[in-house]
Amino acid sequence: MTLPPSDGPSDPDGPGRAEGDDGPGRAEGDDGPGRAGRADRADRADRAKRPDRPDRPDADRQLPYQVAVFARRICAAGELDRAAFLLLEQLAATGPAKVKTLAAALGVDSSTVTRQAAPLLRERLVARLPYPADRRAVQLALTPLGAGRLAQVRERRRELIAELTAGWTTRERAVFCALLARFNDGLLDRR
Repeated sequence: MTLPPSDGPSDPDGPGRAEGDDGPGRAEGDDGPGRAGRADRADRADRAKRPDRPDRPDADRQLPYQVAVFARRICAAGELDRAAFLLLEQLAATGPAKVKTLAAALGVDSSTVTRQAAPLLRERLVARLPYPADRRAVQLALTPLGAGRLAQVRERRRELIAELTAGWTTRERAVFCALLARFNDGLLDRR
C-alpha cells in the first residue's frame, strides 16, 4: 500500500512555503474573517506542536493526534459541529424519530440527544412532531431548512476532501476510504 506523501503545501517542512509565509495575499498574523480565521490559527498551532510526522516510525502515537486534527478541520469546513452534523445525518437517513431511538442509533444517552437537539430546534433545522402511535410522545424531524443546511455542509465537505485528495491516485483514495471505514467500524463495535 502506498500512502500519499506527507510533504505538501499544508506541511510547513515541505515544498511550496517559506517559513513565515501564511499563503497568498496574507500578512503574518492576518487570519481573515470569522471561522476561516480561527481554522487558520488552529492549523498553525497544530503544525507548531505536532509530534513526529507520520512517515516516521511512531505512527501509533501519531494516529490519535491526526484523527483529532482531522475531526476539527472537517468540522471547520462546514457550519455545523460534529454532533449537529451526525444528528441531522441520522434524521435524514431514518426520517422522524424519537429521542431514545436517535440516542441508540448514535450510541449516546437520550439526555445527550436532547441537549444536542436544542440549538437545532432553535435554528429551526429540526422540529418536534407528535409521535403517531402515542400522541403524548414526540419525535424529532428534519425540517426543509435543516435538509438544506445539511446539503450545504455535505457539499462543502465533499469539496474539501476532493481538494485534499486531488493528488492521490484512485487506489490511494480507495485504500484510505477502506481503512477509515474499518477504523470507524471498530469504534462502533466498542459501543
